[in-house]
Amino acid sequence: MAENFTHPLRRGEKIGTTATDRLRASVDNLRNENARLRAAQEAEHDECLMWENTAHAAEAERDALQARVEEAERNLETHLLGYSPYRAELDRYKALAERRKKALEEIRDCPWTSFAFVNEIRRIARAAIEEEVHPE
Repeated sequence: MAENFTHPLRRGEKIGTTATDRLRASVDNLRNENARLRAAQEAEHDECLMWENTAHAAEAERDALQARVEEAERNLETHLLGYSPYRAELDRYKALAERRKKALEEIRDCPWTSFAFVNEIRRIARAAIEEEVHPE
């Protein structure tokens, strides 16, 4: 709005009621525009905070999944190591743990910028859990 403003004297108008009213209207318009821009800036700040909270939630989910993977690895090595009939199952679980570890490394390398990323984390976690529950 400010770039369209031309002072009434430059337009050749005499100072009077009309010019004063126009100046007041222009000032009001500038104040309204300033308030609108301030509200937009606050909304953008709120959105940034939302994305930051989403990133923290995704990081917590990733850490929880990592802890489960490490616990599963410890349990498998403790209980199944040394029993030859379970060797194939142990290898399968180790491969699953390795795939999870690689998925977590991929997640760790990604920027925290979108809901698509958070959904991808959840998809990877669900796939890993589903594979653990229903092995091939």
